[in-house]
Amino acid sequence: PNLTPLLEVMDTRKALNEIPKAWPTDQGPIWVHVLDDPEDEFSDYPQSLTDFFNGLEETMLPVPVVTPFEHHDVLNTYSTMSAVRENGITVRIDAEEMLDPNIDINRDIQYALDVLGLLPNQVNLVLDGGLLTGSPRVQSALALQALHSLKSKSWHEVVVAFSAFPQAVGNVAVKSSVTALAREDALAFNQTKANSPLEITYGDYGIGTPTYGQASYSPIPNLKYASGMEWKIHRGESRNDPSPQIRAIAKDIVQSSYFSGTDFSPADKMINDIASSASGPGNATTHVSIGMCRHFHVVLDRLSNLGEP
Repeated sequence: PNLTPLLEVMDTRKALNEIPKAWPTDQGPIWVHVLDDPEDEFSDYPQSLTDFFNGLEETMLPVPVVTPFEHHDVLNTYSTMSAVRENGITVRIDAEEMLDPNIDINRDIQYALDVLGLLPNQVNLVLDGGLLTGSPRVQSALALQALHSLKSKSWHEVVVAFSAFPQAVGNVAVKSSVTALAREDALAFNQTKANSPLEITYGDYGIGTPTYGQASYSPIPNLKYASGMEWKIHRGESRNDPSPQIRAIAKDIVQSSYFSGTDFSPADKMINDIASSASGPGNATTHVSIGMCRHFHVVLDRLSNLGEP
């Protein structure tokens, strides 16, 4: 299976420099959702979108992501972009909005497609269930209700994405512990796929969350290690003196029964290097990258070998 990231962009100027470093052209398309910048004058916004995607196209294959509620001028701008003409476009919808009786979502989708000049079979659809709550069965039932409510059944690709990681690790894992956390996003997807009226593709937030909460600048050292249908959250004791704690955590993972070996993913190699002092201990950003990389490789491996995430 292929991995296609969906990035939310707040600052197009900064992202234009950073995204190509992380996702070269030979890695395939990348879906990019530019969020409105309230600091920009709207009259300049459509042109800034054009400049941004034209710049990305020099080194990669960007696919713009829009919601059905974009301003007419924004949709019209996307309709003229070569990125859309060459790589397609993705429409992203919150599942909660599809279930809101006060929103005629099919009307809004059709309006957006008309302005874009595209048919549903030329468009990817992301059903974003990241904000749905409840058990996997409840989330699946809501997602299925949303899928059944779609008037068109002929999309190019339909991605259903759930979120299961907590906003703060401290809410689920005590200090100096290893906590197993179920990958309920995968459970919800499996139940949805089994009963979906459409063929759907798996999506998730990894070890991220759909909202941007306030995170501690210096969190208690931790590593999140995906294993099967769980995450193993290894958490240290204190924010003070983090380096020996993260090395001890890395050693615990390497010595555990669920460590996959250094050849499984770059994340596993990095964990082993930290444990053996072949590299530095890294920082909080490094540790998030390790957790995300490990998660992606586990999901792709499961999809390849088991047919489910």
